[in-house]
Amino acid sequence: DSICNSAGGQTLATTVTKSGAECDSPGTSNIRPFCVGATCNQEDVEGYERYNKQNQEIYFFDETCIIEVSSVSDGEGDPSKLQLPDIPEDCVDGMTEMFFMSDINGGSSIETMIDESTGMFNGDTEALAEFTAQCTELGGHVTTMSIEYYGGYCDEDDEYYADLTSVPHCESNMCSDDEAEEFRTAYIVPIQHELCEWVKYTVTDEMKAPKMPKAPKMPKAPKMPKESKMPKEPKAPKTTKAPVA
Repeated sequence: DSICNSAGGQTLATTVTKSGAECDSPGTSNIRPFCVGATCNQEDVEGYERYNKQNQEIYFFDETCIIEVSSVSDGEGDPSKLQLPDIPEDCVDGMTEMFFMSDINGGSSIETMIDESTGMFNGDTEALAEFTAQCTELGGHVTTMSIEYYGGYCDEDDEYYADLTSVPHCESNMCSDDEAEEFRTAYIVPIQHELCEWVKYTVTDEMKAPKMPKAPKMPKAPKMPKESKMPKEPKAPKTTKAPVA
């Protein structure tokens, strides 16, 4: 089973069709399957179709084509399979803000610090210092984290699901490393990596941002030479006293 089904979710297979007499790029394509909750009904599925259609019209704009989006559930949703770990509520709240109310752990914030050829931190100290400042503002601290993907769709798309090793990530100050790992496994994996058979997160030691080098001091201006003193005028000789008569 995929992680989506193991977590009690149902997988949507989505097809995009472009047609029309004047359509420049007609045809049918499949987009990446998506995991939704077991209790999502047909109305929710249709809402997902509308969402995808809007994205297609915005990002692949072609006014000559008629775009249709169709999503079909695999019908495997089973809420009884969902088992959440015993994580403190303040940890869940903190991590929820990190992942669902900010983009601190996604997009360009992380990508600029990863070497695509190795999946490791690329040594960009300026990007790390900026990332650390943003993480601190959100009530978090920077750790190093590794991700390993196994099986299912993750093996088919190994470019999108590339393993990462000891890369910077922002974790809530309300969580221990173990709790941060459990949160990711329970809440993030079924949403972001639902089509793998297994994903392993490893959160390691806190990562300190290097201190930025101080700007070099400007050399002091040379002292101006002191003005030479004017020679004193010689004193007038004392007058001799007249003799007493």
